[in-house]
Amino acid sequence: MMYSGRVSDSVCAKCVSNPNSHCFLYFGTIGVTEYIYTNPGRALEYKETPENIENFKRHFKSLKGKRWAWVFDCADMEMKHYTSFDFAKQLAKILIEEHRHTLETIYIVRPNAWIRTTVSILQTFIPEGLCKKVRILNGEGIELFAELQKTCIRGPPLAWLLNAVTSTLSTKLLTV
Repeated sequence: MMYSGRVSDSVCAKCVSNPNSHCFLYFGTIGVTEYIYTNPGRALEYKETPENIENFKRHFKSLKGKRWAWVFDCADMEMKHYTSFDFAKQLAKILIEEHRHTLETIYIVRPNAWIRTTVSILQTFIPEGLCKKVRILNGEGIELFAELQKTCIRGPPLAWLLNAVTSTLSTKLLTV
């Protein structure tokens, strides 16, 4: 049986009609921690607008009060998917103000130079507590598999995530 991800419960209207609008997918719960997957390279909506910040707030709202971890996959990102520092700071501010105590980890998978630079610069603006929650996972294929096995992600969510990180852009991520 293939484990399927799904759009989180309180989402923006665009993701209701197409889950890849923002590629913000719930893919499992382990213990009390919910796991969310994002891949900007798969997202259909990637322009920086005030509406997109509001859409992220809607996605994050469904996680308010819950323990959660965010897997941010950088594979297949192109220049058009890169965010400005201002946009990244706005997202970080939301995480700090509304999810400081419930966001357990941000896994940045296969980061490119732009993401590494953005994370480095953001670390000068955001509290140390949030910085400590960021884990960088490098590699492709078996190297990435080994890195993922070192995380707390296990069972069906790990199987779903391995499928997601090894699939091509033309492969649609499964949703329920």
